[in-house]
Amino acid sequence: GPAFGLVYAALFAVMGWLWFSVRGQDESQFRTPTAAYALGMAISVAVIVATAFLPTDPRIAIWAAFCAAWLAAFAVIGRIPAFAIAMSPTQSLVERFGLFTIIVLGEVVIGVVDGLSRAGRDPVTIATGLLALSVGFGFWWSYFDIVGRRLPRPAGQAVFPWVLSHLPITMAIAAAGAGMTSLIAHAHDASPPPATGWLLAGAVAVALLGLILTSLSLEDARRLPAVYRKIASTMAVGATAAVIVAWLEPTAWLSALALAAILSIVWAVAIGRFLRAHAWSELESEAAVDRGAEHVTA
Repeated sequence: GPAFGLVYAALFAVMGWLWFSVRGQDESQFRTPTAAYALGMAISVAVIVATAFLPTDPRIAIWAAFCAAWLAAFAVIGRIPAFAIAMSPTQSLVERFGLFTIIVLGEVVIGVVDGLSRAGRDPVTIATGLLALSVGFGFWWSYFDIVGRRLPRPAGQAVFPWVLSHLPITMAIAAAGAGMTSLIAHAHDASPPPATGWLLAGAVAVALLGLILTSLSLEDARRLPAVYRKIASTMAVGATAAVIVAWLEPTAWLSALALAAILSIVWAVAIGRFLRAHAWSELESEAAVDRGAEHVTA
Protein backbone atom coordinates (compact mmCIF):
# COMPACT_ATOMS: atom_id res chain seq x y z
CA GLY A 1 0.00 0.00 0.00
CA PRO A 2 2.54 2.67 0.98
CA ALA A 3 4.81 1.80 -1.94
CA PHE A 4 1.91 1.91 -4.37
CA GLY A 5 0.84 5.30 -2.98
CA LEU A 6 4.27 6.82 -3.46
CA VAL A 7 4.70 5.46 -6.98
CA TYR A 8 1.19 6.57 -7.93
CA ALA A 9 1.88 10.05 -6.56
CA ALA A 10 5.09 10.19 -8.60
CA LEU A 11 3.11 9.32 -11.73
CA PHE A 12 0.63 12.12 -11.00
CA ALA A 13 3.48 14.55 -10.37
CA VAL A 14 5.07 13.81 -13.75
CA MET A 15 1.71 14.04 -15.55
CA GLY A 16 0.87 17.29 -13.79
CA TRP A 17 4.21 18.80 -14.74
CA LEU A 18 3.72 17.77 -18.38
CA TRP A 19 0.28 19.34 -18.49
CA PHE A 20 1.55 22.54 -16.86
CA SER A 21 4.42 22.77 -19.34
CA VAL A 22 2.00 22.34 -22.26
CA ARG A 23 -0.21 25.11 -20.89
CA GLY A 24 2.32 27.74 -21.90
CA GLN A 25 2.07 26.64 -25.53
CA ASP A 26 -1.72 26.23 -25.65
CA GLU A 27 -4.14 28.50 -27.42
CA SER A 28 -6.05 30.78 -25.07
CA GLN A 29 -9.23 28.71 -25.24
CA PHE A 30 -7.41 25.68 -23.84
CA ARG A 31 -5.47 27.38 -21.05
CA THR A 32 -8.28 27.40 -18.50
CA PRO A 33 -9.04 23.66 -18.64
CA THR A 34 -5.32 22.83 -18.80
CA ALA A 35 -4.58 24.93 -15.70
CA ALA A 36 -7.51 23.37 -13.83
CA TYR A 37 -6.30 19.88 -14.74
CA ALA A 38 -2.75 20.64 -13.60
CA LEU A 39 -4.12 22.00 -10.32
CA GLY A 40 -6.16 18.85 -9.85
CA MET A 41 -3.04 16.75 -10.42
CA ALA A 42 -1.12 18.78 -7.80
CA ILE A 43 -3.89 18.24 -5.24
CA SER A 44 -3.93 14.54 -6.13
CA VAL A 45 -0.20 14.24 -5.50
CA ALA A 46 -0.59 15.74 -2.01
CA VAL A 47 -3.53 13.47 -1.16
CA ILE A 48 -1.93 10.25 -2.38
CA VAL A 49 1.41 10.99 -0.69
CA ALA A 50 -0.42 11.56 2.59
CA THR A 51 -2.18 8.18 2.31
CA ALA A 52 1.17 6.40 2.09
CA PHE A 53 1.69 7.12 5.79
CA LEU A 54 -1.77 6.04 6.97
CA PRO A 55 -2.97 2.64 8.24
CA THR A 56 -4.48 0.28 5.68
CA ASP A 57 -8.20 0.86 6.29
CA PRO A 58 -8.12 4.70 6.19
CA ARG A 59 -5.81 4.58 3.18
CA ILE A 60 -8.20 2.40 1.17
CA ALA A 61 -11.17 4.56 2.18
CA ILE A 62 -9.40 7.71 1.00
CA TRP A 63 -8.40 6.02 -2.26
CA ALA A 64 -12.04 5.11 -2.87
CA ALA A 65 -13.15 8.68 -2.16
CA PHE A 66 -10.34 9.97 -4.37
CA CYS A 67 -11.52 7.86 -7.33
CA ALA A 68 -15.13 8.90 -6.77
CA ALA A 69 -14.10 12.57 -6.68
CA TRP A 70 -12.24 12.30 -10.00
CA LEU A 71 -15.18 10.56 -11.67
CA ALA A 72 -17.63 13.14 -10.34
CA ALA A 73 -15.35 15.95 -11.52
CA PHE A 74 -15.19 14.51 -15.03
CA ALA A 75 -18.97 14.11 -15.11
CA VAL A 76 -19.47 17.73 -14.07
CA ILE A 77 -16.83 19.48 -16.16
CA GLY A 78 -18.06 17.69 -19.27
CA ARG A 79 -21.08 19.97 -19.15
CA ILE A 80 -18.99 23.16 -18.96
CA PRO A 81 -18.33 24.56 -22.47
CA ALA A 82 -14.82 25.80 -21.59
CA PHE A 83 -13.80 22.25 -20.64
CA ALA A 84 -15.85 20.37 -23.21
CA ILE A 85 -14.08 22.15 -26.06
CA ALA A 86 -10.76 20.68 -24.89
CA MET A 87 -12.09 17.13 -25.33
CA SER A 88 -12.54 16.80 -29.06
CA PRO A 89 -13.04 13.20 -30.24
CA THR A 90 -10.47 11.94 -32.73
CA GLN A 91 -9.60 8.59 -34.24
CA SER A 92 -6.43 8.66 -32.15
CA LEU A 93 -8.50 8.94 -28.95
CA VAL A 94 -10.70 6.02 -30.03
CA GLU A 95 -7.64 3.96 -30.93
CA ARG A 96 -6.01 4.56 -27.54
CA PHE A 97 -9.09 3.40 -25.66
CA GLY A 98 -9.26 0.38 -27.94
CA LEU A 99 -5.64 -0.48 -27.20
CA PHE A 100 -6.29 -0.16 -23.47
CA THR A 101 -9.24 -2.55 -23.81
CA ILE A 102 -7.01 -5.04 -25.64
CA ILE A 103 -4.52 -4.90 -22.77
CA VAL A 104 -7.27 -5.57 -20.23
CA LEU A 105 -8.54 -8.49 -22.33
CA GLY A 106 -5.15 -10.08 -21.71
CA GLU A 107 -6.26 -10.53 -18.08
CA VAL A 108 -8.80 -13.10 -19.25
CA VAL A 109 -6.10 -15.08 -21.05
CA ILE A 110 -3.84 -14.87 -18.00
CA GLY A 111 -6.65 -16.07 -15.75
CA VAL A 112 -7.34 -19.08 -17.95
CA VAL A 113 -3.66 -19.99 -18.24
CA ASP A 114 -3.19 -19.61 -14.49
CA GLY A 115 -6.21 -21.80 -13.82
CA LEU A 116 -5.07 -24.56 -16.17
CA SER A 117 -1.54 -24.47 -14.76
CA ARG A 118 -2.89 -25.05 -11.23
CA ALA A 119 -5.55 -27.64 -12.09
CA GLY A 120 -5.33 -31.05 -13.75
CA ARG A 121 -5.19 -31.76 -17.46
CA ASP A 122 -8.33 -33.89 -17.71
CA PRO A 123 -10.93 -33.26 -20.46
CA VAL A 124 -13.46 -31.55 -18.17
CA THR A 125 -10.91 -29.04 -16.87
CA ILE A 126 -9.54 -28.30 -20.34
CA ALA A 127 -13.04 -27.87 -21.74
CA THR A 128 -13.90 -25.50 -18.90
CA GLY A 129 -10.78 -23.48 -19.64
CA LEU A 130 -11.60 -23.25 -23.35
CA LEU A 131 -15.16 -22.18 -22.62
CA ALA A 132 -13.87 -19.60 -20.15
CA LEU A 133 -11.54 -18.28 -22.84
CA SER A 134 -14.51 -17.97 -25.19
CA VAL A 135 -16.07 -15.55 -22.67
CA GLY A 136 -13.04 -13.36 -23.31
CA PHE A 137 -13.65 -13.64 -27.05
CA GLY A 138 -17.23 -12.54 -26.41
CA PHE A 139 -15.99 -9.43 -24.64
CA TRP A 140 -13.60 -8.78 -27.51
CA TRP A 141 -16.17 -9.13 -30.29
CA SER A 142 -18.84 -7.17 -28.44
CA TYR A 143 -16.56 -4.21 -27.77
CA PHE A 144 -14.75 -3.89 -31.07
CA ASP A 145 -17.67 -4.68 -33.38
CA ILE A 146 -20.24 -2.53 -31.56
CA VAL A 147 -18.29 0.49 -30.28
CA GLY A 148 -14.68 0.03 -31.39
CA ARG A 149 -13.31 2.30 -34.14
CA ARG A 150 -16.42 4.50 -33.93
CA LEU A 151 -16.21 8.15 -32.88
CA PRO A 152 -18.25 9.53 -29.99
CA ARG A 153 -20.41 12.56 -30.66
CA PRO A 154 -18.34 15.78 -30.67
CA ALA A 155 -20.31 17.49 -27.89
CA GLY A 156 -18.62 17.32 -24.50
CA GLN A 157 -21.84 16.00 -22.98
CA ALA A 158 -21.34 12.85 -25.08
CA VAL A 159 -17.55 12.57 -25.03
CA PHE A 160 -17.23 12.45 -21.26
CA PRO A 161 -19.85 9.68 -20.79
CA TRP A 162 -18.06 7.81 -23.59
CA VAL A 163 -14.79 8.09 -21.68
CA LEU A 164 -16.24 7.24 -18.27
CA SER A 165 -18.24 4.28 -19.56
CA HIS A 166 -14.97 2.54 -20.40
CA LEU A 167 -14.26 2.26 -16.67
CA PRO A 168 -16.97 -0.31 -15.87
CA ILE A 169 -16.23 -2.14 -19.12
CA THR A 170 -12.51 -2.57 -18.44
CA MET A 171 -13.06 -3.26 -14.74
CA ALA A 172 -15.58 -5.97 -15.63
CA ILE A 173 -13.19 -7.62 -18.10
CA ALA A 174 -10.39 -7.57 -15.52
CA ALA A 175 -12.76 -9.00 -12.89
CA ALA A 176 -13.76 -11.80 -15.24
CA GLY A 177 -10.10 -12.63 -15.77
CA ALA A 178 -9.59 -12.78 -12.01
CA GLY A 179 -12.50 -15.22 -11.69
CA MET A 180 -11.28 -17.60 -14.39
CA THR A 181 -8.69 -19.24 -12.13
CA SER A 182 -11.26 -20.19 -9.50
CA LEU A 183 -13.77 -21.32 -12.12
CA ILE A 184 -11.29 -23.75 -13.66
CA ALA A 185 -10.11 -24.94 -10.25
CA HIS A 186 -13.69 -26.02 -9.47
CA ALA A 187 -14.35 -27.61 -12.86
CA HIS A 188 -15.38 -30.93 -11.21
CA ASP A 189 -17.60 -29.45 -8.50
CA ALA A 190 -21.39 -29.43 -8.68
CA SER A 191 -21.06 -25.67 -9.03
CA PRO A 192 -18.26 -23.14 -8.52
CA PRO A 193 -18.24 -21.10 -5.29
CA PRO A 194 -21.05 -18.52 -5.27
CA ALA A 195 -18.51 -15.69 -5.17
CA THR A 196 -16.87 -17.00 -8.35
CA GLY A 197 -20.16 -17.46 -10.16
CA TRP A 198 -21.41 -14.01 -9.25
CA LEU A 199 -18.05 -12.43 -10.11
CA LEU A 200 -18.04 -13.85 -13.64
CA ALA A 201 -21.74 -13.34 -14.35
CA GLY A 202 -21.67 -9.91 -12.75
CA ALA A 203 -18.69 -8.99 -14.90
CA VAL A 204 -20.60 -9.93 -18.05
CA ALA A 205 -23.65 -7.97 -16.89
CA VAL A 206 -21.63 -4.86 -15.96
CA ALA A 207 -19.67 -4.98 -19.23
CA LEU A 208 -22.88 -5.12 -21.27
CA LEU A 209 -24.43 -2.25 -19.30
CA GLY A 210 -21.25 -0.24 -19.79
CA LEU A 211 -21.39 -0.96 -23.52
CA ILE A 212 -24.92 0.45 -23.60
CA LEU A 213 -23.63 3.77 -22.28
CA THR A 214 -20.69 3.73 -24.69
CA SER A 215 -22.77 2.86 -27.74
CA LEU A 216 -25.41 5.51 -27.07
CA SER A 217 -22.64 8.15 -26.85
CA LEU A 218 -21.48 7.41 -30.40
CA GLU A 219 -21.99 9.60 -33.43
CA ASP A 220 -23.39 6.51 -35.16
CA ALA A 221 -26.12 6.30 -32.50
CA ARG A 222 -27.29 9.75 -33.62
CA ARG A 223 -27.18 8.72 -37.27
CA LEU A 224 -28.89 5.35 -36.78
CA PRO A 225 -31.02 5.59 -33.63
CA ALA A 226 -33.22 2.57 -34.45
CA VAL A 227 -30.20 0.31 -34.87
CA TYR A 228 -28.58 1.34 -31.62
CA ARG A 229 -31.82 1.22 -29.64
CA LYS A 230 -32.24 -2.40 -30.69
CA ILE A 231 -28.63 -3.21 -29.81
CA ALA A 232 -28.94 -1.46 -26.45
CA SER A 233 -32.10 -3.37 -25.56
CA THR A 234 -30.43 -6.64 -26.55
CA MET A 235 -27.48 -5.88 -24.29
CA ALA A 236 -29.86 -5.08 -21.42
CA VAL A 237 -31.54 -8.47 -21.89
CA GLY A 238 -28.10 -10.11 -22.02
CA ALA A 239 -27.11 -8.46 -18.74
CA THR A 240 -30.28 -9.79 -17.12
CA ALA A 241 -29.63 -13.27 -18.50
CA ALA A 242 -26.10 -13.21 -17.05
CA VAL A 243 -27.49 -12.48 -13.58
CA ILE A 244 -29.92 -15.39 -13.97
CA VAL A 245 -26.99 -17.69 -14.79
CA ALA A 246 -25.31 -16.74 -11.52
CA TRP A 247 -28.57 -17.29 -9.62
CA LEU A 248 -29.03 -20.79 -11.10
CA GLU A 249 -25.49 -21.83 -10.00
CA PRO A 250 -24.73 -24.30 -12.82
CA THR A 251 -21.52 -26.31 -13.10
CA ALA A 252 -18.35 -24.44 -14.04
CA TRP A 253 -18.32 -25.53 -17.67
CA LEU A 254 -22.03 -24.84 -18.12
CA SER A 255 -21.66 -21.42 -16.51
CA ALA A 256 -18.86 -20.51 -18.91
CA LEU A 257 -20.84 -21.89 -21.85
CA ALA A 258 -23.95 -19.90 -20.90
CA LEU A 259 -22.04 -16.62 -20.47
CA ALA A 260 -20.18 -17.14 -23.74
CA ALA A 261 -23.51 -17.86 -25.47
CA ILE A 262 -25.04 -14.67 -24.07
CA LEU A 263 -22.17 -12.56 -25.36
CA SER A 264 -22.25 -14.36 -28.73
CA ILE A 265 -25.99 -13.75 -29.15
CA VAL A 266 -25.58 -10.07 -28.32
CA TRP A 267 -22.78 -9.85 -30.88
CA ALA A 268 -24.79 -11.70 -33.53
CA VAL A 269 -27.82 -9.45 -33.06
CA ALA A 270 -25.63 -6.35 -33.31
CA ILE A 271 -23.92 -7.56 -36.47
CA GLY A 272 -27.27 -8.46 -38.00
CA ARG A 273 -28.64 -4.97 -37.31
CA PHE A 274 -25.52 -3.34 -38.76
CA LEU A 275 -25.60 -5.45 -41.90
CA ARG A 276 -29.30 -4.84 -42.53
CA ALA A 277 -28.71 -1.10 -42.13
CA HIS A 278 -25.55 -1.27 -44.29
CA ALA A 279 -23.69 0.28 -41.34
CA TRP A 280 -20.97 -2.28 -40.68
CA SER A 281 -18.34 0.47 -40.57
CA GLU A 282 -18.55 4.18 -39.77
CA LEU A 283 -18.28 5.09 -43.44
CA GLU A 284 -21.11 2.72 -44.28
CA SER A 285 -23.28 4.19 -41.53
CA GLU A 286 -22.68 7.69 -42.91
CA ALA A 287 -23.68 6.46 -46.37
CA ALA A 288 -26.81 4.81 -44.97
CA VAL A 289 -27.89 8.06 -43.35
CA ASP A 290 -27.20 9.98 -46.56
CA ARG A 291 -29.32 7.54 -48.55
CA GLY A 292 -32.15 7.94 -46.04
CA ALA A 293 -31.95 11.73 -46.25
CA GLU A 294 -32.03 11.60 -50.07
CA HIS A 295 -35.06 9.31 -49.93
CA VAL A 296 -36.91 11.68 -47.60
CA THR A 297 -36.03 14.66 -49.82
CA ALA A 298 -37.22 12.85 -52.93
